[in-house]
Amino acid sequence: MRFARTTISAVLLLIAAAVPVLGAQHNSPAAAPKISCPKMLDAYMDESGGVWCQLDTKTASVSVLKSAEAAGLKRLKVTGKLGVEDIKAIAASTAARSLEALDLSWNYMGVDCIVALAGGEFGKLSLLNIAYNETKAEGLKALAESGGFPKLTSLNIESGRLTAESVKEFVDSEFCKRLTSLYLGNNRLGDAGAAAIAGSKNLGGLTTLGFASNEVKDAGAAAIAESENLSSLNSLDLNYNRLGDDGATAIAGSRFADKLEYLNLNYNYIGGAGASALANSPALANLAFLGLWHNNVGDTGAVAIANSPNFKKLVLLNLNYDDLSDAGISALADSAYLKKLKYLDVGNNAFGDAGAKALRKLKERGVEVIHESD
Repeated sequence: MRFARTTISAVLLLIAAAVPVLGAQHNSPAAAPKISCPKMLDAYMDESGGVWCQLDTKTASVSVLKSAEAAGLKRLKVTGKLGVEDIKAIAASTAARSLEALDLSWNYMGVDCIVALAGGEFGKLSLLNIAYNETKAEGLKALAESGGFPKLTSLNIESGRLTAESVKEFVDSEFCKRLTSLYLGNNRLGDAGAAAIAGSKNLGGLTTLGFASNEVKDAGAAAIAESENLSSLNSLDLNYNRLGDDGATAIAGSRFADKLEYLNLNYNYIGGAGASALANSPALANLAFLGLWHNNVGDTGAVAIANSPNFKKLVLLNLNYDDLSDAGISALADSAYLKKLKYLDVGNNAFGDAGAKALRKLKERGVEVIHESD
């Protein structure tokens, strides 16, 4: 498994399997229940073990959702290009009344589709994924004003062509008071978007925040870290941003640091000082996943992580492409504290025979190690 792009839910599943006390209960793939999908729909399992029914508009019409057989459908993923009439049909379908999770991501939907969706009634829906569609400010406003999602707690609007201004209006709406998970990655929201999230008094119940690929710098990270409104966060994804050592240091001292189990800071500009600040934070003692892939933590950061008594619960660690040598690799392998580590990615680092020997020791201990330059 390549941990650089692994989703929060999949990582938490791995964490829960390795350290059951850390995560919510998830069905493992082997234990996932069998379900019966309506004709023309296929059953599939996501990477977190969830079982869904999938409708591909290339082979079936959304009209199948109007059938009596679709009554009681819980989880639905629709793939293929969707238009306004398709969305209206889904909203008016038999399935809409029973759906608890709806995935409409990557469907080339325009803002008119999002507005139509907001006009529907999904009384039992708790999860909605509309990532990689053109939600835009108009669609976000329609969602904020919608009364059709009374039980929604998890919302994904990644790559929705949003603006910091539209996000601020959205998170300040009553709609967001129920949310526990919000994913807004790849919208180029910048520090202004981070400040909008940090300033919303309606996000006090948020436990998971996905804010990757948003051009966030140290100031934006500090705004999130210092927010009194985000004190319940236990999962934070800030990968593919522009954080440096100051941003990492702010997260290490954040108001929610003692609750964090998942922290993804992959592909930023964090050096040894930032990694050391994370390692030296007693508040991060509950951390199970730490992603620092493609930063510049070097041996200084690796040694600080290895010598940290605060990382005793760490299960997954990603230091791929981080300028590690034999010294950093050996420190990780010999750590007296990383005893619960199950997955370590140190690929694309220029270590030699001593580092390779140290990794073999980890493998013998049962740690899954990734170290190929791929």
